[in-house]
Amino acid sequence: MYRRRRQPSNASLVQTGLGSYFEEGSPVTGKRGMNDLQGVVDMLKFLASTVGIIFLIGLLVVIGLLMLIF
Repeated sequence: MYRRRRQPSNASLVQTGLGSYFEEGSPVTGKRGMNDLQGVVDMLKFLASTVGIIFLIGLLVVIGLLMLIF
């Protein structure tokens, strides 16, 4: 009879020292900090654009009120 070859288990990969490359969910060093930094940059861009839009709307309201008064 023909028998299929057994695939290596995670245990054998860990024993050979290659487990960190093949295990699912293993973190890649150096990438997490960059992703967190990019998230902070995106959040700051969003806040800056929101504040800028609110400032421009407020400026238009103030100019409109000044035009009504004078």
